[in-house]
Order: sequence, then C-alpha cells, then structure tokens
Amino acid sequence: MSEPLEDLIDWTLDVLADETARARDEAARVPAGEVRSLAFRLSDSSDETPALLRFLEARPGTVRAEGRPGLSREAAALAFHVLRTSLLTEACHRAPAEPLGDRTARLLLLLGLVLEPWRFGGEIVTEGPAEAPGAVLERLGGRALVVRRLEEMLEHRTRPLTRLPHPSARHGSFRFLTVAAATEAALAMYDDGAVRPGELAEVERLRSERGRAILRLLSMASRAAGSVGREENRTIRVLQECLGIPEEEGAWAGPDPTAAELRELFPTPEERGGLVAGLAAVIAADGSVEPPEETMLRMIGLGLGVPGPRIEELLRRAREAAEQLARPEEPENGMLALE
Repeated sequence: MSEPLEDLIDWTLDVLADETARARDEAARVPAGEVRSLAFRLSDSSDETPALLRFLEARPGTVRAEGRPGLSREAAALAFHVLRTSLLTEACHRAPAEPLGDRTARLLLLLGLVLEPWRFGGEIVTEGPAEAPGAVLERLGGRALVVRRLEEMLEHRTRPLTRLPHPSARHGSFRFLTVAAATEAALAMYDDGAVRPGELAEVERLRSERGRAILRLLSMASRAAGSVGREENRTIRVLQECLGIPEEEGAWAGPDPTAAELRELFPTPEERGGLVAGLAAVIAADGSVEPPEETMLRMIGLGLGVPGPRIEELLRRAREAAEQLARPEEPENGMLALE
C-alpha cells in the first residue's frame, strides 16, 4: 500500500501535466536569464489556479484506506505547493525528461531540501558526478524510509498553523516563502542534476534571511497602527515557529530591513510583488486594515518598485479578507491554509 505522500505526488503529476506543458512552451520563448522570474511568476500565482481548486476538492494525501490516517490538511497543502513549484520550475528550466520513477524520486529529494536544507539537504549534497535520484534514496535508507521522514517533517512544519483560526487569510507570507524556497531548490537541483555545497549554502542562506526579513517587516506593519494586536502577534509568532527561526532571531530582534537589503534578497519583480502580497495578507489578521498599516505597505511596496496599482489591489484584497475575518459566523475552509 502506498503512503499518503506518494499518492499526493502521483495525483499532482497527473493534474499538473497540462500546466507544466504550458510552462515549458512559455520558457522556450524567453531568454535563459529570465527563467528565474518566469518560474516564480508561474508558481506564485495569487489567484486560485485550476490545479489548486482540484486539490481543495479531492484532498489527495489526506485520507488512506483501512482507516489509517493520512497527512493533515495543512501538511498536504504545504507539500502540494512545493511539488507544484518544483514541477513548474523544472519545466521553465527545460530540464531533460526523466523516467517516471526518477522524476518521482527527485521530487521527494526536492521536498526534503526545501523543508530541511541542512539536515536533509546535507545528506544529498555532492561534489562529484550527479547520482540518479533513485540511487540517492537508496543511500538514504530506501524510498519507504525517506517518505516517512518527509511526512513527519511536513507535519512538524505545519503543526503550529492549527493554533490559528481562519488560517487562509493569514499565511500569505508562509506560502510566499515556501514557493520562493522551492524555486531556489529546484533551480539548484535541475542545473546539473545535483546539489553542490555552494548551492546548498545559498538555499539555506536565502531561506533563513528571507524568513527573518519578512518577520521583521510584519512587526513593522503591525507596529504602524500604534500597537501590536493580539491576533497579529499570534500570527507572527506562529509563522516564526513554522519557519524554524529562534526567538532571538525573529520578528522582534535586530534592525528593520532596508530597501537595499530587501532588493538583494528578493531580486526579481515577481518576488518583490509576492513579498508585498504576503505582508498584505497578514496585516488583515486582526480583522481590520488601519490607515497607518496601509501607509506602511505602500512605503514598502514603492521602495521595492512594486507598481502602485498592484499595491492598491493587494490592499483591497486585504480589506476584504479582514471583513471576512470579522464575521465569525462564516468560517473559512482550513484547506486554504497555505493559499
């Protein structure tokens, strides 16, 4: 009997076949230097894609036969976003076609690299010739063992989300960082089929520094209204825990990031727009969007070069999300936790 994560991978490969084919066609029409921007833009769509809607309906990986438990809804959603991003990045990178078994094995390795760069990624990094993905799984103890490890890692990363009501309105930043990390990991692995020491160090550096920067931006936005609301504070602390960032390096530690630092960490227009979108989602966490928070978001967005109309659209969505949160009689679907 297959494990829930394996079922989810099989389902995602099938459902995303058309989307990845379109991504490959689009990538063939852009210069090689624009692959990163294209991969992030396709992966970080702020609208509900057909694949996401089918995921929400089918809930692959969350149930298992004979009454055995599957993945939690939050863990399955996180895995789905990483898998979708990896597949779209593979298509944009125009990576050579692999047998289905190797492709599935590579997706497992990429999932581990995103979730735990040093602990898991350190086990797959190599300075020598690239290994076949299946051979790497065998070196790590076999596919079944790796799948169980990954399922445990997914549950560990998303367990804090269950402490928040209405998670779908509050985790734009977590989704954004997940997609950004998955894009970096996939670009590194699909470059020559292996992850090199320098690439691993860069994946981990970006993951950590981006997480810290976003947490500090969130604290800036929450302070803009004059005080930090209880729900905003709780949301920030849960995100910090999900990202694995210790208290001494989190939202309330160190100086606020400068525009230059943010431009270095988020080098493409698509990534900068995704950053502002994530911030907009979280400032709505307390059920209101105050004028000082809007001013702060505009200042950050314009400093990063995000077009004014895009910022205003994100603010409009934040207001709508806040209004929905203020109506407890209309609970949201927890399956949207990472969307």
